[in-house]
Amino acid sequence: MRKLLFWVLGCFLIMPVNAQEKKDCEPSGFMSAAERNDSKELFKGADFSVTIIGSGNPLYNPERSGPSALVQFNGTTFLVDMGNGTRSQLEKLALTRRYGPDALLITHHHLDHNEEFIPMVHQQLMAGKSFLITGPPPIRKMTDYVVEFYREDLEYRMSNKGQSFDANNMNAVLKELEGDHSFTYKGVQITTTEVPHSIYTLAYRFDANGKSIVISGDLTYSSNLPKLAKGADVLVLDCQVIRKRGNGAQTQSVSRTSAQQGNASRTFRRENLAAAKSRPGNSVHATIEEGARMAAEAEVKTLVITHLPNVEIDQAATKAKIAEQFKGEVIIAGDFLTVSVDGKVFMLK
Repeated sequence: MRKLLFWVLGCFLIMPVNAQEKKDCEPSGFMSAAERNDSKELFKGADFSVTIIGSGNPLYNPERSGPSALVQFNGTTFLVDMGNGTRSQLEKLALTRRYGPDALLITHHHLDHNEEFIPMVHQQLMAGKSFLITGPPPIRKMTDYVVEFYREDLEYRMSNKGQSFDANNMNAVLKELEGDHSFTYKGVQITTTEVPHSIYTLAYRFDANGKSIVISGDLTYSSNLPKLAKGADVLVLDCQVIRKRGNGAQTQSVSRTSAQQGNASRTFRRENLAAAKSRPGNSVHATIEEGARMAAEAEVKTLVITHLPNVEIDQAATKAKIAEQFKGEVIIAGDFLTVSVDGKVFMLK
């Protein structure tokens, strides 16, 4: 009885606040999953946007799902990375099965970025609609593994729907990429470049109707990223933050000297690992100074900081530090944060 009383009181205290917050965050024309007829209606009022599906890092955080971002243009959706919790997050938005993503893109093959690639591919194959798979090697081998390992499972489940599964005639378009590439898929131009991290990593740029969104992937400083992101409307960037500690704020990030900086290359990945040993926490992630520098050099309009740790972030101090170099808008990401190319910012849920 006591627990029931606390639960009832909690509902009265919490529900109005959450409802108001949701109302304040929703754009004009927002429709819930239950109300809409197709995925395009979910994004009504934001024709070209990026939603942070997961803003966390490899460590479990109940407040932040694993790294993942959803770029959408006129209802066509591109899922970049699939960290822990991605499917659950998409389920909350009813973006699964026939409303599932139109494309699955991987920046690099660290577990926190591709952990749910297998179930996402399985889901897309079950849905039966055409979709794109792209990422660095061994993305083809991974896809082939899903098809072969789960062949009997897919055949069984498809037969229950009165359909058949043909591994030799799938609806998947597969692109295994290294370095600089540019191609168009469903009206959106996708451009890639390599960025420096501990393993081979791609950054992605999405262009449509003269607007653009860039997803950096994990990285340290590289001139490749500002070149790719030049003039972008939104840059989603892996970047460290300033955490609150006691009565003051201390940064998790320090600058590297120019001698430690370099462009992406296979050799540099080895150098990057060596340089990381002299960085706080052996980090191979951009410091605040590096993130600000790349955003400033790219001259982007809005910078979204993601891949965040499970700490109390000093947002004011972080933004002030970034503002020393970058003069555009800075947003510290949260799960379901959505930013459109025309400046709308809201929570998509």
